[in-house]
Amino acid sequence: MDNLIQIQEFIKEVAEYPLHSNGRIDVPKILADIVESTIGAIFVDCGSSIETVWKVLIHFSLFLKKH
Repeated sequence: MDNLIQIQEFIKEVAEYPLHSNGRIDVPKILADIVESTIGAIFVDCGSSIETVWKVLIHFSLFLKKH
């Protein structure tokens, strides 16, 4: 539950500093863990192809930019 509260606080803080926090926002460790494990899973599932990992990450970042 503590992780959920940290993520909710992070979302509120990002709304205040949408472009760059300049160090004002502490990112919850759980978010870094989620990103790291997702990248690792993609890497393993695609046969250790860094090129595929980058393609997925670029596609995902473009999706996030639109939303």
